[in-house]
Amino acid sequence: MNILHAAAQLLRGIAAALLLIAMTLGTHGAFGADTVNTTAADGTELPEMPPGYRLQCYDDCGVQGRQPHVPLNMMHTFPPEAVKADEKDRTVTNGMLNFDMVYEGLDDYAPYVVAVTYASEKGNRRLQSLQAGGLPVHGPRVLPDGVAQRFLFKLPEGAIVDGKLTLHFVCNEGHNAVASLVELWAPLPARNALHLTLGPTITGTLTGLVSDFAYTGIQGADVSIDNVGRGESTTLQTGADGTFAADLSSQVKPGVNGIFQVTAQHDGAHAKAEAFFSDLCFIEPVYRPIPEAVAG
Repeated sequence: MNILHAAAQLLRGIAAALLLIAMTLGTHGAFGADTVNTTAADGTELPEMPPGYRLQCYDDCGVQGRQPHVPLNMMHTFPPEAVKADEKDRTVTNGMLNFDMVYEGLDDYAPYVVAVTYASEKGNRRLQSLQAGGLPVHGPRVLPDGVAQRFLFKLPEGAIVDGKLTLHFVCNEGHNAVASLVELWAPLPARNALHLTLGPTITGTLTGLVSDFAYTGIQGADVSIDNVGRGESTTLQTGADGTFAADLSSQVKPGVNGIFQVTAQHDGAHAKAEAFFSDLCFIEPVYRPIPEAVAG
């Protein structure tokens, strides 16, 4: 096993060195206009998702709390006049130059596909490449100009080691590397998970969103709001866009501490979150009296 591991490490090193040479040539204009968007020599790009593949990991990059695999947590939103796409495609994560995405708990032997949505401001040329575990996924590629586009690539064998994968986004030309959506797919059981996001208001109304694994709102999800320790409970369902709103103003009072436990359920999956009384009511500021100036 040690010999096989050493051989795999050597092959990864050779592939990374070849990719570095390719990126250097691409940065200095050695690639022609018709070949700059070709992938690495192993032909990892796919025209469509293979049958039987199911979503395993999803990052809605550029949105707080929705990019769990981005250690730097950088965020930016392109204005609609710069990128003609919906907001989900206009939000991106980025590096100061390059950036990584790190995954754990993956299957070393599953044939994963990575789906990446790229977008860049119109007229702002970006040339990017992508590595997985030090191995090439695609070589220098001009990002879509003023629009968003989704690309599919096979992950190279040996990219995942002991369940860990690092995607390395490389800026070959332009301001920095960016990515809008990053998905991992594999012929494995689907991930049935919910996301629950709360938005308390000081008027006593608790709003929220129940969304699926890909952060798409779910209609008809069951929501339960329990006033912890006080025996009061509110139940309702999400609307067409996955949102809900509950008036809890009669249960909260300024200066009184308490917690609402919120639970969402749908299709066998559930999610929980908490809201504090203090987030649902207005607490008037207390001003200290200022003494009048007296003769000293």
